[in-house]
Amino acid sequence: MKHSTVAILLIVFTSIRCAGQGTGSLKITVTDVMDAIIAHAQVQMTGGKTINVVADEHGNALVEGLPPATYSVSAKFQGFVDGRISGIIVSAGMRQEVVLKLEQAPPKFSNIRSHETMEPHRFEKLLADFQEPDLCRGQIEELAHSYRFLWLAKFEHPILMRVDIGGDGNATVQTKTLSGAGGYELGSLETAKPRRLLYEEELTLFTTLADMGFWTLPARIENPYTANFLDPTTFVIEGVRDGKCHVVVRDASPLTEVFADYFLGGVGKLPPYSQDGNRDPEQEPNGGQPKL
Repeated sequence: MKHSTVAILLIVFTSIRCAGQGTGSLKITVTDVMDAIIAHAQVQMTGGKTINVVADEHGNALVEGLPPATYSVSAKFQGFVDGRISGIIVSAGMRQEVVLKLEQAPPKFSNIRSHETMEPHRFEKLLADFQEPDLCRGQIEELAHSYRFLWLAKFEHPILMRVDIGGDGNATVQTKTLSGAGGYELGSLETAKPRRLLYEEELTLFTTLADMGFWTLPARIENPYTANFLDPTTFVIEGVRDGKCHVVVRDASPLTEVFADYFLGGVGKLPPYSQDGNRDPEQEPNGGQPKL
């Protein structure tokens, strides 16, 4: 659906008796145009007095003890057009309820930031379930050359693939999977036997890493727009070479399919997605609700 740059505002007034006789109250609910709540939006009221509040996790901001007056309410949240409602009458002993709908703003390049370091210990527990050390931890041998690939999708089995390149240039690959799903209980570990990479597989590995510019990629991207993805897939690549270790972490990235097709598929011969391409959330624990 194509969005304009104009905020869509909806006012719903409901009169509710308040305990205070000389003051009133106002409840503001902030949502998007599809009625999805916008948690933690910044809300400002101006009129009889100026008040700044932050909506809760349900998108609600309740302001009590307001002197009777006519107020305006504005709300802002990153990635959305600022919205404003005027002419809200707050009466003594009454509560008004306002629904303010914000329309999504066009994305801005400046809102997407790159970082040279990753979030420390983010995957520590997951790697422990794979019986693997944390990323770029421990002493790195000068002649070591290896790569680890981690795949974590909400409705799919987590996958870890490790490739070690020997001094003679020949490479071996070992894959590990967890029987659960990325957004739920991770389940038990299944480890495949190491095998030697075929010439074509090793060539795919090196060519894809070079085409991506892996060794110069930022460690992570801070992208506020990934919140629009219902089931974001995360992948991690760790490389060790010439005494250096480099990690690249991406969430809901345009490179996700490259990772799945060329690294997991072309090198590891692994199907990153279930056979029908999508698991049925109704068959998942808690009806598809992720494990907290």
